[in-house]
Amino acid sequence: MSANKRIESQFQIYHIFNRGIDQRPILKDPQSKHFFLKCIRKSLSKYTVDIYAYCLMDNHFHLLIHGDFSEIAKFMRDIEGRFGIAYNSYQKRQGRVFQNVYKSRAVNSKRYLLGVLRYIHKNPENAGMNVSIYSYPFASLHEYLNPQSTNLILSKSAFELFSQNFQTQKEFISFHKFQDIILYDDIREDCESQLAAVEQIALSAIQKHFSIDSWEEAKRNVNFKKPMVILLYRDFNFTQTHISRLLDISFYQIRLFLHE
Repeated sequence: MSANKRIESQFQIYHIFNRGIDQRPILKDPQSKHFFLKCIRKSLSKYTVDIYAYCLMDNHFHLLIHGDFSEIAKFMRDIEGRFGIAYNSYQKRQGRVFQNVYKSRAVNSKRYLLGVLRYIHKNPENAGMNVSIYSYPFASLHEYLNPQSTNLILSKSAFELFSQNFQTQKEFISFHKFQDIILYDDIREDCESQLAAVEQIALSAIQKHFSIDSWEEAKRNVNFKKPMVILLYRDFNFTQTHISRLLDISFYQIRLFLHE
């Protein structure tokens, strides 16, 4: 999918996200967001991928995509390339439009799939925007609630996912009222509002399993380092950088624990 090594999903489903270079609000106005959605639709006509969720914010975007590794890579290059050319032309500038090559997180469980779908839809709410997530025009939740609308971005398989997991729209709406305990990306604006709360929940889990009462004690503890690493990585989706900071442990040791 990029020059960087990516983890492959056993379900071929990926949470993909990227942001504007230098935190630039490349999607700030409705016209830019509408054009980005147009780029998605154009690329969907060329590549065999399915969209399960999307959300456009002022300086970043989220996509939940099903497809082959290489097909998704071409799909994303097409979208970002098309948008980037138009953005630079409109702004009379040159150079990169996005911060880096897009990032991806593999989806390998039903729980994670539904959680990240909800997380994507709740981005406007988590950012403190004064909008209803149920009618926000630049996210896919309104498509799930209005499946008869025209020009949908969501795929047929997305609505099949809906029907397999929710009996009614009311149940789907209630599902979106729950707060996640997992950090689904490393975009600073998304993480800051959740980080302290999630770390406290993670610490409670460590207290329960290992009778460790603080992160300082966790750093000093040698006997439970491996199970703590596995718990934080698999149950809370913490990055290796995050785990390294919390437990004062090297990346090398983390990788050993995760692959033993």
